[in-house]
Formats: sequence, structure tokens, C-alpha cells
Amino acid sequence: MKVYDPFCKDKWGRAQVLDKAIFNKIQNILVCEFAEQRAQAILLLPVFLATGIGAYFSLAFEPPWLFGFIALGLSFILACVIKNYMRFMMIAFLCVAMGFVAAQIRTHVVYTPILSQKLDFKDVEGRIVAVETLEKGTRLTLSEVQIESVDANETPRKVRLKLWNGDEFVVGQRVRGLAALNPPSPPVIPKGFDFQRYMYFRGIGAVGFLYGAPEIVQDVESIGFADKVERVRQFIGARIMSSLDAPQSGLARALMVGQRTSINDSDMSAIRASGLAHMLAISGLHVGLFSGVVFFALRFGMALFPSLALRYPIKKYAAVAAIGAALFYMMIAGATIPTQRAMISVAVIFTAILLDRSPISLRVVAFAAFCVLLFFPESLTSASFQMSFAAVTALVAFYDWTRPVWGRWARQAGMFKKAGLYFVGVASTTVIATLATAPLTLFHFQALPAYGVLANVICVPLLAFIVMPLAILAFILMPFGMEGVVFALMEPGLDVILRLAHFVSALDAAVFHVPAFAFTAMVFFILASLALIMLRARLRVMFVVLFCVMTFVNFQWIQYDILVSSKVDLIAIDANEPQLIVSDARKSQFMRKNWEEALGFEGMQAFSLPEEGDLSDGEYNLLCDAVACRYETRGQKVSYLKRYNVQAFQQECEWANVIISADVYDDEVCDAEYAVNRRTGKYQGVHAFRLRHSGVTMDRVEDFRGDRPWVQIPRKRY
Repeated sequence: MKVYDPFCKDKWGRAQVLDKAIFNKIQNILVCEFAEQRAQAILLLPVFLATGIGAYFSLAFEPPWLFGFIALGLSFILACVIKNYMRFMMIAFLCVAMGFVAAQIRTHVVYTPILSQKLDFKDVEGRIVAVETLEKGTRLTLSEVQIESVDANETPRKVRLKLWNGDEFVVGQRVRGLAALNPPSPPVIPKGFDFQRYMYFRGIGAVGFLYGAPEIVQDVESIGFADKVERVRQFIGARIMSSLDAPQSGLARALMVGQRTSINDSDMSAIRASGLAHMLAISGLHVGLFSGVVFFALRFGMALFPSLALRYPIKKYAAVAAIGAALFYMMIAGATIPTQRAMISVAVIFTAILLDRSPISLRVVAFAAFCVLLFFPESLTSASFQMSFAAVTALVAFYDWTRPVWGRWARQAGMFKKAGLYFVGVASTTVIATLATAPLTLFHFQALPAYGVLANVICVPLLAFIVMPLAILAFILMPFGMEGVVFALMEPGLDVILRLAHFVSALDAAVFHVPAFAFTAMVFFILASLALIMLRARLRVMFVVLFCVMTFVNFQWIQYDILVSSKVDLIAIDANEPQLIVSDARKSQFMRKNWEEALGFEGMQAFSLPEEGDLSDGEYNLLCDAVACRYETRGQKVSYLKRYNVQAFQQECEWANVIISADVYDDEVCDAEYAVNRRTGKYQGVHAFRLRHSGVTMDRVEDFRGDRPWVQIPRKRY
């Protein structure tokens, strides 16, 4: 029996014929829903690509090459052979396999050995490929590295070294000096940001410092294109520093050449707390403004000549020039991954103009995301990729839904109302972008600027209409040595941005802090948002389902109560106090600061355990003496041995569920459920404990990293 279902239509809008003798009701619904999503299918392709990339990075081992290529080939064959709505499913599997293989290839292409252990007083020689001016000192990145007593096959491709004075060094020189080297640091909390992986994909396998100024063993001779670009960046940075006073010079360097290292800590903290940190990351906003100014300026200039404007497609000429301007800015800004991603997005937008397509659509965003993920799969794990595409996707969807309203207001508005409409648009853009990225910001940084809209409504127009146009003019005039006048005009604008950042950051409750929450909840939030924006018809209800799952998962998340560093020289206790309790507030300040952020204590000075004393509260008991500290809460007992003593060790083992000691001991003779010492910390990284009435659970950093090319830690288990 054949029936017509009015809810299931083909691409011409006609009701589809469904054969109930063949399909049951559920299958009919699926066929209808796939038909409804046909127009949206292209938007889902980067989602499937990201799924494959995420699957690769989530593995605890490096998969065999054959696995990915078999999946890729099989899904390609099935996508070509299978017909009807099942073909889309095969294309989805093809994109998943493509993402998996792309991530595996990228990992192989950027491979660099990671330094296996700390090295002190070693001669290091290499060629300078980057020079960064810090607030105090200089940082050099060296390639073609040679390290004393380290085999060539174990030597990193690049190392990054800090020295106190390096103004005289230029890209291309080969230098040698006495240095201390360390492997890039692993995560400071389980499932936290992996700095080791981040540096691996930049080709850097060791970081450290030079004990003194290195010796130049070979001056600059012939250098390649990349080194020439780096020399130009160094030259521009020096001209900025000579034309502007601090702190405006540091902000100008960040905006023009992508070097944020010369901004002092006070200004950087204020910029972050005021919600203006996105202005320092050379990404979509900056590349878009830079190329947009060039596009509109050239089009306006050519439109002044009727003979040119009426005979030639000046809009397309301006689009080509804008792509070239974006490429130039990308190279000058350092060609970092976010900048390359922004360049791809801008190129796609202006290519749409060349092809007489709408440059602002979700299809363009999807295509840009697909290209970025295909060429830089590691971007998926970065906060900049997630936040930039979340903001752009939300903004495009919002203005697409509200386009008729904005068009009606613009047609009915006069000059002053249009000016007001612009500021309403800026405020709306800031609000939408903030709402879209707020969960991601809280997940990655555990902090959200409360007055970001206030700061952005003033600073974004200032950046768009004054600072960036003057920056372009400075680039043009710099070869002629005439940039000083331009920088003098730019300085007040930079000063306003910095002053406003300090003003907003000083307001009460300027930053909203939360503890870290579950990664799984973050994944479901992203899926729920994509379902709301991309799906159509009845499948959009998936947004509600996924959002409910995200809420449930997040409420099930239990925060850590105790953190122990890998060297067991620092422990932290979250006892629901206003401040974090640590073993020693003077030690490992970098790790302590990250722990404070992860546990929601940012901005509050941690206090140390007393040498002797009682810090007990109604919810817990905390008692210290000269040898050990005992902590008891929710029926669980934790002992921290400050000094190793055989008798005390045996007593604490009999009493505690968890015993922590920096000294190495035979944990087999200890009755404690969990025992942490310097040996277990060395091989397992940071330990984190949850203390509940039902028992103690422990997470370790290395349990979640696995055996991957970017992981450098002894693999022996204890």
C-alpha cells in the first residue's frame, strides 16, 4: 500500500511516496528527516571531519597506518557504490576517516624528538629562526640544533631559549652558548592543557635558558624566504619600539607583528579581565579588519573614476588585493596556526565575492572550517579554533535569522539613526559572540569577563576605524622612514584601549570564576549548539536532548579535592575555603597558579600549611605537626609527610587512606589504599584525588595521555 506523507517532501516540495509494505514507521521518519537535511548536509561535513580528528587524539596509543587508510578506502568505495539516503551516511564515514588520516599524517610530518630529561650546563648550537622581545630579556628559537652529549636522532628540531639581553641577534645567525634545557612541561592537571603536545606541533622539543650571551659562530649569509620574513618582522618590531613608548609599543607590536611578549604583566592581566584578550590574538578579527580596510579603500578609490568603475569589475579587483593583503599580514604576524586559519577563512570569503556568491553564509564558514581542520588537524584541540569558529558560526546564524529586521531598520533610518544602529550592531555582535564562546571560555580558562560588552563596544570600533587603518598606513610608509607621524596618531588610540582595559578590570566582580568542568559536558554543548544552528525540521529537537545530556553530565562531574605535583614538592587541598591550601605557597608558583584557576581560586592568594597547628573546620579536620599533616573529610583520611621518618611512616600508613611523601619508599609495605612518592610522580605525573563518603578515586596525568609521539616521560609503571 502506498501513501503520501505531507511531512516528507522531495527537493521540489512534492510529497514523497512511502511504501508501508517495505518501510516501517521509524524508517519512514528517518527517510523524511534525511530529505529535510539535504540542504544542510554540507554544513555537517566539518563536524564529521572533526569527529575523526578527535578520535585520533583521544587514543592512548599511536594507531597503525593501515587502519586509517583501510577505513578511508572502504568508506570511499561505499560512498561511490551505495545509492539513496544511505550515501550521505557513507560520505559522513568518509569524512571521519579523512579526519583520522589527516591527523595521523600531520603528526608524522611535524615529528620532532622531545628531550628525554633535564640537561644543565650543556653547549647548545643552532641557527636563529625567531627573535622575540620579552618584557625582561629576549627569547630565541633555534633550528638545526646540536646539543652536547645528545645523539642527533634524539635532538629536537627546534629549541626555545631565553636570555637576558639579545637585542643584537638577528634571524639567520648561528650561535652557540651554555644552556639549561628541559622537556616542554606535561599537563599540570589530569586532562588539562598539554603544553608538550602544543610545542610538538610547533616543532619545538626543548625549552630553557642561556647562562650568558651566546657566541655568534656564523653570521648571516644566504637565508631562505621564511627567514627573510622573520627578519622583516624583527625590523618592524624594532621600528615600533623606537617610535612608541611603553606600554603602547607593546600593544602595537602585538597588533602589527603578533608579538605579545613585550606587554607587561599588569597590562596583560587587565586586557584579559576586561574581555579584550581576543584583540591580542592575531586571528579572524585582525586579518578580517586588515583585508577589509584594503578592500573597501581600494574599491572606494577605484569608484572615484567612472571610466574605471563602469568598465571593469572593481569589486573583484579589490577582493584580489584584499586576499594579497591578508597573506602579507599573515606572514608579518608570524604565520601562526590561528593566523593561517584566519587567512584561509578570509580567502574563502573573498573567493566567494570573486565567484559572485554571498560571502557571509554558514556554507562559507563550514568550508573554511573544513580546510583548516584538513591542513591543521591539531587546531581542533586549541581554544582559539573552538572559540573563533563558535563566535563566527553564531554571528552568521544570528544575522541570517534577523536579516529582514536589520534591513528594515536600515532602510528607515537617517544618518544619525544609522550611526546608532552601528553601535547597536557592535553591541549585539559582542553579546552574541560572548554568549557563544562563554562555555568554551569557562572550560579552557575557568574565567569569564563580566564587563566584556562594555569594553568591546568602545574598543572594537576604535580598533576598526583608527588603529588598524593607521597600522596599514604605517606598513606602507615604513620603507620610506615616514612611519613616525602615523605612530604618533595611533598612540592615543592605543592609550585609550589600555586605559579602558584597566578601568574595566578594576570594577567590582570584573571576572567570573568557576572550577573546571567535565570535558564530556563541553562536547555535548558543542553538539547541542551545532544541532540548533544546522539541523532543520524535527531533528532540531536534538538540541534539547543534547543540552539536557550536557547538563546531566556536568552535574555528575566531581571536582578534585587534592592535587599532588609530579615532584611531590607541592600539594594543594580544596577544603571549600575562600583560599586554596597548599603545602608551600612559595614553591612551584606556575603550577600553583594553574591549580588555582582549575579549582576556581583565581585572584586569591593561596596560604601554606602551618609547621604546627590545627586548621580544622566543621567540614574537615586538618592537623599538622613537625613531621606530617593529617587531613580528614567525608570519612576519608589523607596524610602528607613533610619529612621521612620510618616510625612516622608506619603510623601514617596504618591511619590513612592516602599517604603522600616526597621520599621514595617501598609502597608494598604500606597499608594505605593510595601511596604517592617522587618515583610514582616521575612516571605518572600530577596525581589528583576525589574524596567522597563512598571512597577515594585517583586520576593521574599520564593515564590520559598514553604513548604518543609528543609524550616524553618514562613509561615504566609502579
